[in-house]
Amino acid sequence: MPRVVAGMLEALQVAEGMTVLEVGTGTGYNSALLSYRLGGEQVTSIEIDPVLADDARERLAKTGRHPRILTGDGTARVPELQPVDRTIVTCALDSVPYPLVSRTRSGGRIVLPWGTGLYNGVLVALDVHADTTASGPVIGDCSFMWRWHSAGRAVCGTKQKPRWSGGRGRRARTDPLWSHRHPKRPMDVAG
Repeated sequence: MPRVVAGMLEALQVAEGMTVLEVGTGTGYNSALLSYRLGGEQVTSIEIDPVLADDARERLAKTGRHPRILTGDGTARVPELQPVDRTIVTCALDSVPYPLVSRTRSGGRIVLPWGTGLYNGVLVALDVHADTTASGPVIGDCSFMWRWHSAGRAVCGTKQKPRWSGGRGRRARTDPLWSHRHPKRPMDVAG
């Protein structure tokens, strides 16, 4: 996954003084990298899962990084979000919600994973135009967790039920070097 993150950040084309919105804070990894590059005051990240958002805030504070972490749906209209120069989305979308475009400044860029119910997916880089439209190429293949609202999308004429805990499930605890230390044994995941 670090290779995909690095590719997305490279495609984002950030420069000193730019402001960035990340949709999908997750662990806070992208926010930490962006805060290191631009300074925490230039980075806002929004996470739909309040437990993940709180955990990311804690983790980032321990590393000395202090981006603004909000809880909510970053693909919807969020009044406290100001226009930004760059937007990066870290969940797969089956459409590009207009609020992503409208809060990215003209000349800005949006990098996001996109897919359909039959194909997840590709990475796209969209440039935002003065007429508040966005267009751009597919820049690679990638596979991401679907945005929560898209998880129940219609696939082949049937409605899939979302399968998530809403942040209240059990956490998996694994040793990140387990498979390196024990290459012949399956990994244990304790909840």
